[in-house]
Amino acid sequence: MTARQSVLESPLHGTDIGKLFPVVMPEGSDSASLDNAVEFLFQSGRSCPRDGDDHAEAWSGNPDMDEEKRAFYEYHAS
Repeated sequence: MTARQSVLESPLHGTDIGKLFPVVMPEGSDSASLDNAVEFLFQSGRSCPRDGDDHAEAWSGNPDMDEEKRAFYEYHAS
């Protein structure tokens, strides 16, 4: 994300997009960096797929998630 910041643009942020940099906090972990990037893209108007194959959704404490899917996320959380 850092390498691409100079070419990022969004009609939602216009010329103020630079105020959002750095997109990824340099001191963060890999998972924090992914979270930063996904949040930036979502807040900039990108959609977040919800088709059942989505691997970027909150699962802990979600009462509506089926047990098989919860087990998938719990396994990969380690």
